[in-house]
Amino acid sequence: MVEDKLHKAMSRLITRRPFYGAIALRLELVEDNSQPTAYTDAKVIGYNSHFIEQLTPEQTQFVLCHEVLHVVLKHPWRRERREHGLFNEACDYVINLIAKDDNFSLLSNILYDEKYRGMSSEQVYTYLLRDKKEEDDQDSSGSSSQESNGDGSSGKPNSDGEYGADDVPSFEEAVQSGQFGEVRDCVGDDGKSDDVVEAEWETAITTAGAQARKRGTMPGSVIEAIFGRNESHVDWHEALMNFLSDAGNNFEVTWAKPNRRFIDGGDYFPSMKREGVNDLVIAVDTSGSVSKREIVQFCSETLEIAEQFDCDITFIPCDSEIGTVQHFTSGDYPTEVDGFEIGGRCGTSFKPPFKWVEDNRDELPTAMIYFTDGGCSYPDEPTYPVLWGISRDLSRRYSGAPWGESIEVVV
Repeated sequence: MVEDKLHKAMSRLITRRPFYGAIALRLELVEDNSQPTAYTDAKVIGYNSHFIEQLTPEQTQFVLCHEVLHVVLKHPWRRERREHGLFNEACDYVINLIAKDDNFSLLSNILYDEKYRGMSSEQVYTYLLRDKKEEDDQDSSGSSSQESNGDGSSGKPNSDGEYGADDVPSFEEAVQSGQFGEVRDCVGDDGKSDDVVEAEWETAITTAGAQARKRGTMPGSVIEAIFGRNESHVDWHEALMNFLSDAGNNFEVTWAKPNRRFIDGGDYFPSMKREGVNDLVIAVDTSGSVSKREIVQFCSETLEIAEQFDCDITFIPCDSEIGTVQHFTSGDYPTEVDGFEIGGRCGTSFKPPFKWVEDNRDELPTAMIYFTDGGCSYPDEPTYPVLWGISRDLSRRYSGAPWGESIEVVV
């Protein structure tokens, strides 16, 4: 029976790959022939019995591990408004890099590309979307040699709405399509993201990860990929380009703030607003209300911005007062989050970084990015663009700033 086959595969995982087995045990196995292969929504692993029936024991284990990695990397909570099929493909590129490092042997003809190493699923998605748009532009006729239903199979369900034995893809066809282990959104009865389940998984994944480190049952590169430096959850290139475009940051001069170099002589000359992202001020809220995990994520996002834009960055940690200000130029960025000096963990005030820019800068920055949990009153809006990166946790809902642009930072 298919169910026995899955339980045997689960037992082998617990023995041979205990990290994956521990996570898989928390997911209910549900037969669902309305889809062609398998999926998870962080609550169940749904499977097509005809698809599983044709698999070898090793292939069955790989399907389970694939779904486990979707949960571990929190893909069921991260799709947002992205196109479902393409986001699944992006997630598979990330998962397959980890699986390759973890010495899975069933990885021929899969979605795998070293150029995506170190990227988050959101970042891979942006590259895939760009490539898809370029292909669509080249193929103006919009024709396709093979019809696809968008779920990883070119087959169609039968009259009963189910995929039978003749309708499901082979293992090889499924891994090539990139959709053989689908990820679905984790939502509650209200149709919104299920934060309670996410919190439960956070505890379970942390525990399983600690045990894996202690046992030494996973390669260091795999542990680092899953539990090391937090991956950026924001495609900063897309976010900043859209933000700066909306902010009208495409003109060369502004009289909004005179150039300070000439004010003492009574002369007023305009400041420069340079096109593109050349000079960013990044402020990080280090107050006591911000958790250590949030600060680590804020620093991870800063590293991602540095890597994507290769621009000058002024890093300003601030609670109620400015901490140690660090200046970084191209090629001079920290390689890890502990390269940033954080400083005090006291009260909160958003004003000091803006005051520092006013007192210490001769030219306006391209923009300021201010990372915070939002737990403070906002100062007056400056004359340069400001993008607020606001975090949320399970006890605090995301809420945008009253001015500037706001983007949610997932922690």
